[in-house]
Amino acid sequence: MEEDYDGPEDQGAEGNGSTQVTIRAEGQISVDWLVNEAVERVLAQAEKRLEEVVSEKIDAAVDGAFTKAIDDRVQRAVDEVLDKGFPRFDDYGRNIGVKSLNERVAEHLATKDRYDSRDHLVRLVDENFRHKLDQALTPMVQQAKTYFQQQIDGVLKAKLAEALKKSLGLS
Repeated sequence: MEEDYDGPEDQGAEGNGSTQVTIRAEGQISVDWLVNEAVERVLAQAEKRLEEVVSEKIDAAVDGAFTKAIDDRVQRAVDEVLDKGFPRFDDYGRNIGVKSLNERVAEHLATKDRYDSRDHLVRLVDENFRHKLDQALTPMVQQAKTYFQQQIDGVLKAKLAEALKKSLGLS
């Protein structure tokens, strides 16, 4: 006793490429249907993964193009300011000329920070000096600390030994 049976997703569909399956009385499904079903599932998964990969590549290409376009525009703007100089304004916001990069840096270094009474240059020198001093002194301080700790340990051990000897009546 054999019956014809369409696959689960193709039931009742005619002319859509569905695969006819032969079900035998013993309950066995034909190998052709199983192979076709496996191939369809593999193809569906491959198609989905291909769409994901293509989408990722397109996103990366678009991101790269935007990043390059933005970097180019920023670089052109920076180059323009460096070439033409920085605009100078009076107290009323009117443009009164330009400053070169060197003038701008010198002005910044000579200006006091509103939270610190020192010039930026003086503060940078102080910070650099402290950093170099810390680098030089840290090993010496550590060495002295180790030396004094060893000396104190030695004195404490000697005192403790002497106290134990006296308490035990050995001295």
